[in-house]
Amino acid sequence: YDASEFDVSALAAITKPVRALSVAGIGAPRATIELLMQAYYFDCVLSDKLYFRPRAETPVTTIEWDELGASNSPEGDPSPLDIKYRNELEVPAQIALTYSNVTNDYQTGTEFSDRAISAQASTTSVQIGIGMTPAEAKGVADAMVMDNYASLAGTTLKIPFTRNEIEAGDVVTVNGDGESFRMRLVKKKDSGGILEFEAVVDDVRAL
Repeated sequence: YDASEFDVSALAAITKPVRALSVAGIGAPRATIELLMQAYYFDCVLSDKLYFRPRAETPVTTIEWDELGASNSPEGDPSPLDIKYRNELEVPAQIALTYSNVTNDYQTGTEFSDRAISAQASTTSVQIGIGMTPAEAKGVADAMVMDNYASLAGTTLKIPFTRNEIEAGDVVTVNGDGESFRMRLVKKKDSGGILEFEAVVDDVRAL
């Protein structure tokens, strides 16, 4: 790959080491990168090239209330910041993370993380072929639980095309009508001079 096609400089902020990585066979590099993204919480966004960025970064910009609800309709958007909440039952009560335990001769280990309060008792099993200490694996499991819960809340942001410096994967501050939200932009569409982002609430404490 040509180094001019990607930028990984921001990942220098991630200090947790990659102690071991299991790759089952020859395949697309994307699968291995997505495995690392799960454990080390970074995103990849395509702009003029591929940018890899840590998730727990400082918001890149602030989107003000008067920028929200951009629309080609003369009446505008009646719900410029409509925060919606997915059903809590979509989030598992417990995550069981299976990994390679570097403190036990790389034998398979499992760490659990539970939500403090939940209306259900489901467990989701996640397998990561990465070598970690038990404490590191516990931290990853805890982050998964907290991040899943935080992202229950989301919205669609419609803003003018003049803010085209904003990309999917960015973390932004959204100033609503008297409230402020830290949000992660997960998808981007542009049409007719309108930028439309699917966004979820981002809790930096999870990462």
